[in-house]
Amino acid sequence: MIRCHQHPNELKYFMTDNNKNMITAFVLSLLVMLAWFQFYEKPLAAKQRAAAILAQANKPIVAPSVATSPGVQGAGDGTVISRQAALAASAQRITITTPTLQGSINLKGARIDDMTLSLYHETLKKDSALVNLLSPSGTAKPYFAQFGWLGTDVKTPDADSLWTASGFNLTPASPVTFKWDNGSGQSFELIYAIDTEYMITVTARVHNAGTTPLTVAPYGLIARDKPQILANSYEGPLGTFDKFRELKYDSFKDAEVEQKFESTGGWMGFSDKYWLTALIPDANSTIKSSIKNVAGSARFQADMQWPGQTIAVGATGQTVMKLFVGAKVDSIIEHYEETNGIRLFSRAIDWGTFWWLTKPFFWVLHKLAAMFGNFGLAIIGLTVLVRIVLFPIANNQMRSMNRMKIVQPKIKEIQERFKGEPEKLQKAQVELFKAEKINPLAGCLPVVLQIPVFLALYKVLNVTIDMRHQPFIGWIKDLSAPDPLTPVNLFGLLHFTPPAAIAIGVLPIIYGITTWFQMKLQPQSMAIDPIQQKMFQLFPIVFTFIFASLPAGLVFYYIISNLLGIGQQKLIAKLDKSPLPDPAAAKLLPVKATKK
Repeated sequence: MIRCHQHPNELKYFMTDNNKNMITAFVLSLLVMLAWFQFYEKPLAAKQRAAAILAQANKPIVAPSVATSPGVQGAGDGTVISRQAALAASAQRITITTPTLQGSINLKGARIDDMTLSLYHETLKKDSALVNLLSPSGTAKPYFAQFGWLGTDVKTPDADSLWTASGFNLTPASPVTFKWDNGSGQSFELIYAIDTEYMITVTARVHNAGTTPLTVAPYGLIARDKPQILANSYEGPLGTFDKFRELKYDSFKDAEVEQKFESTGGWMGFSDKYWLTALIPDANSTIKSSIKNVAGSARFQADMQWPGQTIAVGATGQTVMKLFVGAKVDSIIEHYEETNGIRLFSRAIDWGTFWWLTKPFFWVLHKLAAMFGNFGLAIIGLTVLVRIVLFPIANNQMRSMNRMKIVQPKIKEIQERFKGEPEKLQKAQVELFKAEKINPLAGCLPVVLQIPVFLALYKVLNVTIDMRHQPFIGWIKDLSAPDPLTPVNLFGLLHFTPPAAIAIGVLPIIYGITTWFQMKLQPQSMAIDPIQQKMFQLFPIVFTFIFASLPAGLVFYYIISNLLGIGQQKLIAKLDKSPLPDPAAAKLLPVKATKK
């Protein structure tokens, strides 16, 4: 951790005493707020979210009403059954088998309501279950996709319609056609085709063998219960409409339970930390989209509606749409964006405000991981590269601080000469800094540059699925999770899980120690006042607690950065051979004192 060092006399030039006290109060208040959020508000909010989700799980939802729009979809009387029981109760199911997905489609409603990710487990345990993404209606966490048509004066299939299928297994090599006839001369088809990754293409066809033309509007929807939100990443409804939007679940209040959009192309769906479901129309399709929920409940729905199609007697109408169901793997998402023309689809991954830095870091980290065969070693390599890039700035920082330390006698003498004359004191200090080639703000630049670096690395290590469950060495089995080994339970010898507020892992403790040691090696500035001096001394302790909840990979990065910084400081001190003024022999700048 690099500190921003400024000499107290220099600070007197840049700010008044009142400003200094105000900054001190602001920093202390910020630390108090961070501690309050980390150790009280955050755990309390997590408990409240979990309780709210459990309370809403059994509530019934509004029955579908598809005469004018796709109503919020769900199951009957609100009775909750297990996923296995829901699958067994289905009349018949068409299985889904790909290298990345396994699941099934319910012939009732032709719903895609059973999907498991074949490459991802829930936890690190060997017997951990695979991640289940979609579940049938009636289960504790219903989550499914459905396609159909809206129409007037024509009977269209709904959630209770029983379809027939052309096959029993949907694979990349074998699409399946679902058919339903309304008994009035109109037949409907949904042709599902799936690729080897996470995209399902749905072709919706209507054959009009009746006696009059008909008008129908195809639609697609995704329905789910609000999940338990994980910290430190965006989760919720999102998509590209007129522009890319992220909509928080909590923004849907009783007075505003639906948000509507119109666009050409785009996409919309629900994002979890690592998983995504999304409806994707053709890039040239004009669509109406909406995101809604049942007022006061946890049930949400995202749906798209295409313009009405008038189908003449004997004619066939057709609409093609896509459904993404799977993991937010950057290379896969970008491939779909490029090959299918899906506008801003890569924004589904929460790259953060500094995305322009996060993505290059992610790319470099992946290259290094491929080279070293381990993401932990890749983090070390990335740390070294960042340090090399910032070396000239750090070198300039140390040179400036060394010069500042040596000219202290001059500054003291100027203070005595112009005591009570702040304007002349400031002018004399500025001239002294110019003469001695001192940049009083040089110590701040590395700190400013570390802010986007920290946030970008945090996103890379905490949000991207590529880091999920990536091991390093010893007890570090998941670089994307906080360090689990803590002395509070004697490193696991005592069989209890300590509260998050005090469960400080080994890596955060090492980080705090290296931060303290690095601060001790830096040139010590004279304290602006005792409060600020004590505040700086508390920084290693405060940041140890803050870093305890961060991904182990990020903490490990800063440990390596601190160690490299310690060596770098010593190296810069040896390399800085430029002539420095002799404070004993130096003369004051010729600034005239005014007569009192």
